[in-house]
Amino acid sequence: MLSIKSSVLLGFSSLASAITRCGSAPPSDAIRALHSEYEAEENSTSAPENRDRITLSTTIDTYVHIIQHESAPVDLTARISVLNTRFADSNTGFMFNLVSQQDVQNDNWRNVEPGSPQELDMKSTLRQGRYRDLNIYVDTISDGSILGYAQFPEENPDSTTLALDGVVVIPDSLPGGTGPYGLGLTTVHEVGHWLSLFHTFQPDPIVSPDSGCNGAGDYIIDTPAEDSPASACPEGRDSCPIIPGLDPIRNYMDYSGDACLDQFTMGQAMRMRTMFMALRAMSPVK
Repeated sequence: MLSIKSSVLLGFSSLASAITRCGSAPPSDAIRALHSEYEAEENSTSAPENRDRITLSTTIDTYVHIIQHESAPVDLTARISVLNTRFADSNTGFMFNLVSQQDVQNDNWRNVEPGSPQELDMKSTLRQGRYRDLNIYVDTISDGSILGYAQFPEENPDSTTLALDGVVVIPDSLPGGTGPYGLGLTTVHEVGHWLSLFHTFQPDPIVSPDSGCNGAGDYIIDTPAEDSPASACPEGRDSCPIIPGLDPIRNYMDYSGDACLDQFTMGQAMRMRTMFMALRAMSPVK
């Protein structure tokens, strides 16, 4: 007979298996090429000098848009606090400043479909700031299994790419949400993508499109290879046994439950800083 604790854990695991934490589109070939270039630089003999050169502390202005049916004030202080705490704990150098919160009642924008005219209309209307500024949209998503999604940064973004930029997360992923994904870490995961990070189990579309064990993976040396996304918190999981290192199940760029996640690696922090400076901070696009 299963214990109550075992039953609860199995229930959470079952719920997690029905969830696709992230609905972000795969990174473009251009972004992959940049990651490959920076990986080579970071792993070169001059890596310490490169690391010192790009170390920075920067504050990202953040605009939050809450799409809702009825007027119901939501305090975003806890959400931004989680974002700041988790990025600070991993020494990423990033801080997030909540510039404004906008509560919007428009049923046409509910259940947003990624990549649709509906999404473009919503974001074109609401988006604020520059390409270096973060826009977070709290909305339900048409695919009910997705908790959130984000746009990767691009070189020389066109007007449509700029309009669609940002992060979308569902309301139940806010701090205080139900189930194993209610601590606010979906936002941390998606902001990781917005700052250019790939999944820890990222498959190589040419070498190994169905597994993260082969190919370039996420192009970061200190995240061990992982065959597929984790769920719950599978301690000791080793899905790529012929490659050194256990699966990075506690990494924010995996799919483990929120209670399991607690880190970006030094390599990920360095890559976020590098890509932010190259693609967002220095972008001429406003």
